[in-house]
Amino acid sequence: MDRPAYRRADRLPALKGFCLTLLALVLCVPAAGGAQQRIQVTDELLREVVPEAARFGPKEGEPPVFRAFRLDDSTGSEILVGFAFVTSDYPPQETGYDGPIETLVGLDLQGTITGVRVLNYNESHRRTLGDFLRLPGFQEQFTGKRVTDPFRVRRDVENLSGATISVQAMTRAIRNASRRVAAAYLVAASDPATPDDVEALEWVEILESGLADRIVGTERGLIRIELFFVELRDEAMGRALMGSAYDEALAGLGDGAEDRSLWMLGLDGSMAVLFRASDLARISGEDTVRIAASEVSMT
Repeated sequence: MDRPAYRRADRLPALKGFCLTLLALVLCVPAAGGAQQRIQVTDELLREVVPEAARFGPKEGEPPVFRAFRLDDSTGSEILVGFAFVTSDYPPQETGYDGPIETLVGLDLQGTITGVRVLNYNESHRRTLGDFLRLPGFQEQFTGKRVTDPFRVRRDVENLSGATISVQAMTRAIRNASRRVAAAYLVAASDPATPDDVEALEWVEILESGLADRIVGTERGLIRIELFFVELRDEAMGRALMGSAYDEALAGLGDGAEDRSLWMLGLDGSMAVLFRASDLARISGEDTVRIAASEVSMT
């Protein structure tokens, strides 16, 4: 029996249609971990970060906050119980692996975080890790932290394996925004009769009042590195700001360090790990003098 003779041209139309069908199927499948719908700030979400509140005012002020109120049982009138704020309202924004992480934060009148909810982020790790910044327990770990507490990832804040850069960016954004709110609304309004509350926010007040020189390195509007320079005018100031690290720094600088001008340098940001003391220089008139390694003590 003779076999039927097929020409390539006879099968081309069917093959072409098959390829187009496959292409259409690929294009219609949503990319895993792609852009998510933006979560808007609602009264319900505000109550999640400030559970004590019964009502919230509009976002206003400088820096911008939602004021949180509840009824005083003894007087029947409204009283202020805290603030809620969005970290993206406090530029320059911290950047994660692929961009900023927008977070809603609640803060009470004692400078304690009352809740955190991640609003929006587009980290590429979502393709493999899922919605990792909203995993049970991760956001909740910030509740109860005071603005004066350390926020060190892996020590004070639990890390997520494979997402360290994202966690660090989110943590710094929460810490920085919380401290700015505390400095603007709590320090200024503190009762002089409660010096402990004022003293607890002293470091934040120093940063916000301009006593510290701040240099910020940004890229496309996103923060990459921050440097804080504070002149230690005397031993008491050094110990107040650095604690036991002050003695460690003096020991590292050697004899005669106490008789010289001392500055405290603080580093933060995703590129802080790249900083080297040899990058520092002192400008005097027309002369630029590099800072010697012996003049810097890293603690």
